[in-house]
Amino acid sequence: MSPKKNMNGEIVGSFADKEMRVIGIKSFEKNKEHATNLMIPACRNYLAKRNYMDAKIYLGDCSDHSRIPNNLYTKLGMSYDDATGPEMTGSVQHIAGLPISLSKSLTITRLTYPD
Repeated sequence: MSPKKNMNGEIVGSFADKEMRVIGIKSFEKNKEHATNLMIPACRNYLAKRNYMDAKIYLGDCSDHSRIPNNLYTKLGMSYDDATGPEMTGSVQHIAGLPISLSKSLTITRLTYPD
């Protein structure tokens, strides 16, 4: 399915008790902070469905910006699990509480949470 013109990106992930796993994140426009602003409503959506205030978010940072200071995920307060791997952990509640800062309106394609 091709994206509609008003869609800015999508996140694919999974819910489980006290954890949210991000499998993929895609912004259709680069360098506009859409990917950062997609993570925030995804975490808010998780809290609305599960309401676990101590839930963790997990992902593997396999992007070109992995381990670069101030990358997408470190800006959200996530940290690498060890010194060499791409795995990262963060607080769903912390990310959900961050402001969405945009100069224009953001439309999220979809938040997909397969079982």
